[in-house]
Parts: sequence; structure tokens; C-alpha cells
Amino acid sequence: MDERTQRFLDEAVDRGWITRAQVEECLRIQETVRDVGVEQKLEEILVRKGYLSPERVRALHRELSAMKIGKYQILERLGEGGAGIVYKANQEPLERVVALKVLSRQRAGMEKYLERFLREARIAVTLNHQNIVRGLDYGEVDGYHYF
Repeated sequence: MDERTQRFLDEAVDRGWITRAQVEECLRIQETVRDVGVEQKLEEILVRKGYLSPERVRALHRELSAMKIGKYQILERLGEGGAGIVYKANQEPLERVVALKVLSRQRAGMEKYLERFLREARIAVTLNHQNIVRGLDYGEVDGYHYF
């Protein structure tokens, strides 16, 4: 799966528009039709199954093509954990490449996860040791909590 499709799926799941189970089902369908020589985009399958509307697909692709979180331009997805996603991002205007940890929107609505994330962010920006990755910044913009 290409990076663009993965980002699309991760963001749609984070927003609660689709579930991981629906994604897995559509991936199986995509593989089945590929076996008979038909290439079909995953987004098309999600729409045909009624899991996403064509309008949401277009809007999310538009948004992701220029995805920014505050002063950070998202370059690629590096990994995912229980509460969020880590992206490779460009910190503007410093033109510095950083790892940007973002709390999922679903988890941000859960006080326990938000408190834990903010505690981790505050600790990360105060640490200064050669064997520990130092946090540079944390905050919230447009509903995204990050550090």
C-alpha cells in the first residue's frame, strides 16, 4: 500500500469515519478483485460499501495533500501507537526535520489519554540528556494535540 493511501486510512480511522475492521474488509476485497485482474482503489471500495461518502473522500484527500499541524508540514507517517501517530515533519520556518507525535482525535476526547499525552509532552520538553530524545515543542492546533 502506498504512503498516501496509508495516511488517508489512518486519518479516516482517527476521525472515527471508518473502523479498522472495515479497512481490513476492503483490503480483502481489493486483493480478491486484483486476483482476477482488476485494479480498484481502496477509496472506491470504501465508497461502494457505503463506509465513506465520495464527498468525504475528496475532502480528506484535499486536506491531506497539504496537511499541516500548526507550523509543522507533515512529510510521512513513521509509526502508530495506542494513542496516536508519529509523523516525520518539517518544522517551518526553521526548515528542520522532526518527529511529530500527534494524539488521535478520538483519544483527545478522552480525558485520561489527553492528560497522559500532555504529561509526556511536558516531560519531554524539559529533559536534556545525551541518551534521550529531547522534546522541542508541544501544543494544540485545530483539534490536534502534538509534541
